[in-house]
Amino acid sequence: MKNSFGKRAVALSLLAMAAVTTTVHAQSDLPLTGPAWVLADAAYKAFARGDYADARGKANEALRLRPDAVQLQELIRKLDAAQSRPAARAGRAAPANRVTPSARQATRPDAGPLPSAAPAPDPAFTAADAGYKAYDRADYAAAVIAAQEAVRLAPLNRDYRLLQVNALAAAGRLPEADQAITQAVAVAGDDGRLAAQQGPLRRRMADAQAQAVGAAAYQDFERQDFAGAAGKAEQALALSPGNRDYRLLMVNSLYRSGQYPQAEQQAGLAIADAPDASLYMQRGLIRQRMGLQAAAREDFEAALRLGGLPVATEINLLAELGLTDQARLRFEQAQAAGSLASLSDVERAYLAVRVGDDAQGLEAFNRADASGKLANTAWRDAAFAAVRVGEDAQAIGYFKRSIDDANAQKLALTPQQVFETRRAVAEVSREFGAIASLSYRGGVSGLGLPPGTATDSLQAGAEAYWRPWGFRNGRYTEVFARGFETLYSKGGGTTGSKTLQTAIGIRHKPFTDVNLVGSISRVFAPSGGRDDWLAQLGYSGGTGGDLRVDQSSWWTSRYSAEIGRYLSAGQTYGLAQADVGRSIRVGESGKWVVFPHVSAAADYNSTAISRSSVGIGPGISARYWFREDVYNAPRSYLDVALQYRWRVSGASRAGGVFLVTTLSY
Repeated sequence: MKNSFGKRAVALSLLAMAAVTTTVHAQSDLPLTGPAWVLADAAYKAFARGDYADARGKANEALRLRPDAVQLQELIRKLDAAQSRPAARAGRAAPANRVTPSARQATRPDAGPLPSAAPAPDPAFTAADAGYKAYDRADYAAAVIAAQEAVRLAPLNRDYRLLQVNALAAAGRLPEADQAITQAVAVAGDDGRLAAQQGPLRRRMADAQAQAVGAAAYQDFERQDFAGAAGKAEQALALSPGNRDYRLLMVNSLYRSGQYPQAEQQAGLAIADAPDASLYMQRGLIRQRMGLQAAAREDFEAALRLGGLPVATEINLLAELGLTDQARLRFEQAQAAGSLASLSDVERAYLAVRVGDDAQGLEAFNRADASGKLANTAWRDAAFAAVRVGEDAQAIGYFKRSIDDANAQKLALTPQQVFETRRAVAEVSREFGAIASLSYRGGVSGLGLPPGTATDSLQAGAEAYWRPWGFRNGRYTEVFARGFETLYSKGGGTTGSKTLQTAIGIRHKPFTDVNLVGSISRVFAPSGGRDDWLAQLGYSGGTGGDLRVDQSSWWTSRYSAEIGRYLSAGQTYGLAQADVGRSIRVGESGKWVVFPHVSAAADYNSTAISRSSVGIGPGISARYWFREDVYNAPRSYLDVALQYRWRVSGASRAGGVFLVTTLSY
């Protein structure tokens, strides 16, 4: 029986090693269990007492149940050898004539050692046997207790030590199993079996620790603690270097925490390990944030070449590469094929907007909003989509809801973002407006006043306008009426009502993003001057011209140009001016802005003696913003600008003092 027990110990150690290494071994490594074990045990006992016929019968029956069992095949070979002896061929004799196993061993040493008769089990054997049986029925806690008792009673028995190690490992008590191996080698020595298990066991321990750290990293990521997630993902990757999931988590966490160089490096390692379209796309996004536009484009192109991306991702990449027509075609094809059916309304909205289909995007935003699935973070995006398709009322509604939630601290917007949202409401909702100016020696763009007609004079002008069709995404049309006259002339020129000139006209801004305006108006001279038609084309732009609430000072540039033609008189004029400087917010109200700057101006008048002039010089202006409410940024301002210019070329009118006061309401 001890021989049987030893073989079961070897078989069990092999089975446990398979559990540690998580590799599927062949069936022959598995221990005998159930009826096969009972028959094998009886066969060994019969062999030990010399009853070879009974041993062969039971061994053959056990082998039929487990033809793969090496120990049974070995027993059959021993039976063949034993039965080939003369005493065995004589059959079973009377007890007095039987040869004991020890005598057979002595007379035929070449036959090899044979199992001796089973003695009464010792306590260590009994404990180990209970441990094996508990292990066989997967009661690993009981197997651990029994194995520990067997080791305590027989500390030099390596089989018992192996049982203890295997039971601890199967119970998931990996550090204890590792410690048990170390103790076993120190006390009982090693025949190779113990050390063979320690490497795989420690790999399992590292994997288990990596899983715990990785789970904590995922939890940090879900809490949006991206820096913490990146650190834990790095630890998990160090414990399990080949784990791709931890590396990808590290890439995402580094990217979301703004650690772009580190994220790019980790993405590159992941790509080198296994090129993947989604990884190329992600590294492209990272490189975009780093300002590496050419490298990002290469990654996006590589992602498209590799293929296998979700159709929505593919469409987004095409749009990102500027292939808008291809992106829109792919979007339409995917819609027709039903490939976008799995997308939510919000996802479909953003995808439609991405390819320039704002109408479909707004419809999807509205569906999501009606179903209560449109988060407040998407309201401003829905509003801008509505602006682009000319649905101004819907746009204003989404903007106002965003402002309300931001003020109630339900939506995370910076003060400047709230201000810009209020500015959008003010611009989109505007239907009427008025401009009044008072200028000394300065031309006022838009009024149609040719330069040089009243040198060193003070002139006043006013205009009112109406947008009959609304904002129309910045492509609006305005109907206007205006007039101006000379209030003072240093050279004694005509002033007052005799210089009054009025006009009624219409103008149109055809482009959303380009502030180019064309107009035609009928000009009247009530005091006996000649009526005429005036065609004008104006352009203006710049940066930093609006009020800011997030900075106390900022760089500002303003530039404008205008060309006009009086059709009947055949007179052509032109005005151009550029101001560059620093805007400084002053005062407790936050509505006053001082603008010290450098100004350059040029003009042209086809009927003047000196047709053109160019001047440059310093200037300063003060602007006060007013007429605001909860939803509207200040819609009006009063601006006073004082400049001194030196003549650079042309007529003397380019040099001197210039003063312009403007009220925009």
